Amino acid sequence: MKLENANPWWLNEPDPVLSEWNSHALKWTPAIATNLARYHLQGEFGLHFLTGPRQVGKTTALHLFIHSLLEHRVDPNAICYFQCDELLDFRELGDAIDAYLMIKKSRHIEHSALLFDEITFVKDWWRAVKARLDNKVLSNDTIIVTGSASLDLLVQKERFPGRRGNGLDVTLYPLDFHQYASLHVSGLVTSVLAKDSAVDTICMPNKLFTNRLDELFIRYLITGGFPAPIHEYNRAGTISQATRGALLAWIKGDTQLAGKSNAYMKEVLQYLLTARNSPISWLSIAKNTSIRSPTTVVSYVDLLERLLLAKTLHLLDQQQHVAYKRNKKVHFTDPFISRVLAGYTGVDLLDEDIVESIVATHLARKYPTYYWKDGSEIDAIALIDKVPVGFEVKYGNKQWKRVLHLSQQHLLNKPIIPTFLASVEW
Repeated sequence: MKLENANPWWLNEPDPVLSEWNSHALKWTPAIATNLARYHLQGEFGLHFLTGPRQVGKTTALHLFIHSLLEHRVDPNAICYFQCDELLDFRELGDAIDAYLMIKKSRHIEHSALLFDEITFVKDWWRAVKARLDNKVLSNDTIIVTGSASLDLLVQKERFPGRRGNGLDVTLYPLDFHQYASLHVSGLVTSVLAKDSAVDTICMPNKLFTNRLDELFIRYLITGGFPAPIHEYNRAGTISQATRGALLAWIKGDTQLAGKSNAYMKEVLQYLLTARNSPISWLSIAKNTSIRSPTTVVSYVDLLERLLLAKTLHLLDQQQHVAYKRNKKVHFTDPFISRVLAGYTGVDLLDEDIVESIVATHLARKYPTYYWKDGSEIDAIALIDKVPVGFEVKYGNKQWKRVLHLSQQHLLNKPIIPTFLASVEW
């Protein structure tokens, strides 16, 4: 790995990642990029973990962080970006770190930023970082580690007890609908959900944008919050097969890296999509696929969650106990993910099912989120200020009656859903 190739700012050359970002008509800067830059400029040590699905913008966030430091006249040689998909194991990573440390020493740099992008490609990567932390050669630096499989990084994070300084744990998700709408509409007002929030009150400040938000929500159902499909659809009104294929290739690749069968994963995905957000059991998946073992099914759904592709909701009973043994709802975390997987498995999707998943997973980003079904039904229950608040999504012709045991519940119908999602700070 040639460090100078991955660090063009050392030679005062343009950053191709930043150049591509600047070429897009729609541009957004993840808040974490500016937040981490602020931490670094304070001169304090921190080992930060940034996780998120592939292609969600983690690499761009790192380069925007670098750009922010350069704008503050930080020495370009005090910033080192490691492209970890080019490294095999912790020994190669250690050699690359040591090569940079020689540069750092020769230039008398005291506080540097070391950025390890997609570090989970590197076998036992933590050994290289931990050894140099223990030797105090990185004890005055900002270290940012990114990876796609969140649980893998969370496990490895535990190998650094007392060695993280002011380090943060951050998950970068696809854009939520408020973020997406804000790219197109200036002046959107956002509110924070409280246990006694009224949906009409939250939406009121943005009522004048209703028609525009309706149009944008139709687009969001197609592109989701991933940068590549957003840019393609904005430019050409369509999403290429190459972009869809890139997401699918990542899913297949990470499934194989996790030691799982892509054939089994396809069966699980097909069953989940066909279930249309209905509560399901691991046993029912096992009986209706060639996997047979519920324990094996759990491992596949767990992998989908680790890759931030799916979110499992458990039933919350009338006493506010989580019924882990009852059937679960499994939602895909982004509309683009749902559509790509539907194309892959040959399942016809309904917009109303995608919308329910959007609402449920938006809530789950910020609150513990569950569901209820036993005679009556409610799609999502969010614990807001420890109070269960129900949300029923009615985008199609579904019937609904209020759940008697919930004092706080809201009906989100088709006319109000886009404005509601755009009005909440997720």
